[in-house]
Amino acid sequence: HPSCHVRFPADVTVLSRTHAEIVREGNQFRLVDKSTNGTFVNGKRITEALLQPGDKLGFGNTLVRFEVQDESDQAYTEAVAQLLNLDDLTGLLLRRRFDAELALLAAQAAGSGEFLSLLAMDLDGIKAINDQHGHLFGAYTISETGKLIDRLLDQRGIACRFGGDEFIAALPAHDLERATAVAEQIRQAVSVHPYSYEGIALKPAISIGVAVLPRHASDPEALFRAADAALYAAKRNGKNRVECAP
Repeated sequence: HPSCHVRFPADVTVLSRTHAEIVREGNQFRLVDKSTNGTFVNGKRITEALLQPGDKLGFGNTLVRFEVQDESDQAYTEAVAQLLNLDDLTGLLLRRRFDAELALLAAQAAGSGEFLSLLAMDLDGIKAINDQHGHLFGAYTISETGKLIDRLLDQRGIACRFGGDEFIAALPAHDLERATAVAEQIRQAVSVHPYSYEGIALKPAISIGVAVLPRHASDPEALFRAADAALYAAKRNGKNRVECAP
């Protein structure tokens, strides 16, 4: 469930929406089962159990290990996770992490009957910026746009740098109307953002295609194809615009 602190890309028919809870009790941690199919500690089904470092926890068909970290351990883990999961130019998710998150969001949407929207985005004018000013100016523009997209999503969804000057965003619980409104927010924000590098003003724009599951597709791959086709329609129809999949 999206409100859970820890979410697993597991079979939604095996995991309950809120499967279990870990409660801190001083220096100890208690695992409380809240599921239909059971929670397991070291292979034994439990109702409640005090956890020890190294315990193997089973939630449906997902197995994890319980560990306790101090602040320095946590800081190191977070630094490694950032290197593994975030694009260093934009701060957005790397594509492999985004793909895993998208699969999870699609499974959750299918289980709950909610919408899941995808925005496929491509900057307009990067080639001209590169040709006129150099690739450092293009990299700056891509970086600024990624950060702008991240701020505008504001916990409403996730985004990644797909490659080059292309971006993708996934918006859980957004129907076509709401997703299109977010896409238009992004388009307008890019058009008015004060891009300036080494004292030179830059004027990129962005084209965006929107598709929604299950309206336009039944799985993440087909959803991407539908959003990508809408993006190319935006490019063909004059750029700097939002197009929706038919």
